Amino acid sequence: GVIAGSVTAGGQPLAGIKASLLRASSYGVQEIVHVFTDAAGRYEIGGLMGGAYRVGFSDPAGVYATQYYSQTVLPDWGETIHLASAEQRRDIDAALELGGALAGRITLDDNAPAVGYVVRLFREFTIPSIALLEMPVHPITDETGAYRSAGLAAGAYRGCASRTDTQWSVPSGCFGAPDLIGQPYLAESVAVQAGEETANIDIYLGQPRPPAAYLPLVARQVLYTPPFSATALVSSNV
Repeated sequence: GVIAGSVTAGGQPLAGIKASLLRASSYGVQEIVHVFTDAAGRYEIGGLMGGAYRVGFSDPAGVYATQYYSQTVLPDWGETIHLASAEQRRDIDAALELGGALAGRITLDDNAPAVGYVVRLFREFTIPSIALLEMPVHPITDETGAYRSAGLAAGAYRGCASRTDTQWSVPSGCFGAPDLIGQPYLAESVAVQAGEETANIDIYLGQPRPPAAYLPLVARQVLYTPPFSATALVSSNV
């Protein structure tokens, strides 16, 4: 069988877009094979057995947002293509939109870089209350502890980091959450804009910083009651 189609943006063909053939299993949605679109934005995946497939489209350059057929941002939500033996489906198309990026740095004690750590991104959806769904791509930090995830659809995200990509890996933490609390529901929401990079989404994974009760009075005023008020400080010493 054959699954084929075209990939465009703004009505124009896109060359070099990765078209991934996926299949759902007990381990989640797994890639079977991938090809790249040609100069006319066309792709074709042949020699397929009959079965149920899904298709994802991603831009290796990270300019366009990753998408799954038909027009969803998560592989689990992708439309299943039921392919009969020797059937040809040549209408599995995609119209991509500009993507955004998130970037930051993961650090340990004394600002040491967390090298080779995994960053997990969660997309916010309102269905009807806020739900966080994990994105399938997990960027890895480099030798400086920096990471960057491009090709994200515009929307709200939360970011967490850990030594491995398992949920209970330690140390772990999330952007905007209390130190070493790897729960995305406690993380700060970050907006991703199409065509833009949101930087400084940094996560600290060192030893927990002292709570307010153990800090000197001046430090408590500065860190926990912004803006700093001299009047409040004087009155608290009376």
